Amino acid sequence: MTSSRFSRVELFTHRADKSMQFYGALFGWELGNENAGYWHVVLGHDESARTVFIQEDLDQDLAAYWLPVIEVENLSATLQAADANGARETESISIGLYTVGFITDPAGARFCVMERSRERSEEEEEIFGEPR
Repeated sequence: MTSSRFSRVELFTHRADKSMQFYGALFGWELGNENAGYWHVVLGHDESARTVFIQEDLDQDLAAYWLPVIEVENLSATLQAADANGARETESISIGLYTVGFITDPAGARFCVMERSRERSEEEEEIFGEPR
């Protein structure tokens, strides 16, 4: 078993503006900085609450969806363990700071696991806040 913690939740949508209008009215969320199609949502002052990102990079054939993201220390070992324990699908890609894996559990639920591959730049710190 590898070490892990929930990192954030991401909303993939065709219309970030419509999503933020809805969640802003419903929960009082404020749209933060935009960077390469990602918007950081300001949920409050507690660092553990600043964990929602919205992005518009979604295939037009897909419905909008939420994706939980779990940070792990060893992505390769996590993907191997998922396969060994009945995952339906696993894949990995490198995205910026992280190597990311997508897993579909035996019941069909999808989630993301990620391993940090480098430290954040000063610009990324300004956008995404303090490192964790």
